[in-house]
Amino acid sequence: LQMDRIGFIKARMDKMAAEGSQEQAAVRAAFQKFDENNNGEMDIKEFQALASELGTDPPLREGELAEGLAQLDQDGTGQISFDELWAWWCREEVEKGLAAARAKK
Repeated sequence: LQMDRIGFIKARMDKMAAEGSQEQAAVRAAFQKFDENNNGEMDIKEFQALASELGTDPPLREGELAEGLAQLDQDGTGQISFDELWAWWCREEVEKGLAAARAKK
């Protein structure tokens, strides 16, 4: 069941990426803009800059930043990859898809 859910989520995210390539490209561009050392991972400082760019007002406090980073950091590295950011970005659409699939059962 968990593998089906993971497969569904990945398929849904891939579909969103294919259909909304401009949206994914914009999110990727923002990620790359703030990945200062170009290592493909965003640390808390880089995440803070991204959050500010996305318009969090007032700016996130240190505890809020740490909590946000922890929520996005699915592999527990203490940093966020683009895939983790994209998964978070797509979460609402994915959850709608999961709810619709459950309703069909």
